[in-house]
Amino acid sequence: MMPEYCIISFANNRGNYMKGLSRLAASLSDKFGGAFLGYVDESSVGAPYHFYKDKPINPYAFKIYCFRKALKAGYRKILYLDSSVFAVRDVQPAFDIIDRDGYLMQEAGHYLKDWINDEALHYFGISRNALDGVIMYGNAGLLGLDFNTEIARTFFDKWEKSMQAGAFKGDWSNHRHDMACGSMIAWLMNMDKNYVKGDQLLEYAHWDDPIKNDSIVFKAAGL
Repeated sequence: MMPEYCIISFANNRGNYMKGLSRLAASLSDKFGGAFLGYVDESSVGAPYHFYKDKPINPYAFKIYCFRKALKAGYRKILYLDSSVFAVRDVQPAFDIIDRDGYLMQEAGHYLKDWINDEALHYFGISRNALDGVIMYGNAGLLGLDFNTEIARTFFDKWEKSMQAGAFKGDWSNHRHDMACGSMIAWLMNMDKNYVKGDQLLEYAHWDDPIKNDSIVFKAAGL
């Protein structure tokens, strides 16, 4: 696998995220020939806090900064995974999709209009009614981008600008932060036509649960 291929993830000291990051790294050792960059704490990537009592926060902004740091290190085909994810098969099929389409997004099984707040709608200039039937991406943070392609670069630029404008911010009860903004941008760019179905690539299941089908290469489960 070429050096430009990279998997990135992030953890801070809350909960069991650090253990999850270690589990992900271990699972990739014999299933991925590229680089794995596991970033620890917002300070390692220069990101604002995801969640911190009495501190200004920008939820999931760290994902933008993780991508930026991997780009600075020279990687161009980058797959982000939450620290709850681990590989159960060779991960090349995920990068085959990134190579083919320029990006990888998996249906999350939720409708965007139900999980985006009014402030983000105002930022994008889109009404809630206009989002009827629009599906979100974002299972376990799964997001791949090939920065050699214009579509990935344009998506990321718009996604980063929405974060900088504060559109990621909001309560967890009615907003999905980076995923809501990213799904809006993907829909506006007609990228949703290539979403991976929810029964492919990644499933939510424990380590010892039977793998659902031959297309699954990742599982996601807490510790």
